[in-house]
Amino acid sequence: MVYQIEVKPDNNADFLQIIQSLKNIGLVTAFERKESHVSEGSPMSETELMSLLRERQADMAAGNSMTQDEAIKFLKLWRQINRKSTGLSKHS
Repeated sequence: MVYQIEVKPDNNADFLQIIQSLKNIGLVTAFERKESHVSEGSPMSETELMSLLRERQADMAAGNSMTQDEAIKFLKLWRQINRKSTGLSKHS
């Protein structure tokens, strides 16, 4: 499974340490840095958009995608774990 995550520049070093730790224990098999195709609010060229669509199609063809149901289950599980780790109640 392939995930894309956008990290704030100020947190980049910390994020890379976490990912490297996950790689060291075998949870992450590989990671690479990709520059963002577009910033919020800035337009994409037709070439950039078509390139992005081709990349996503290749990801999907390789089985690197989630169904809507899988994404919902993942987010529910993440929310439960996050609440437990932060001590927040279900209604927070």
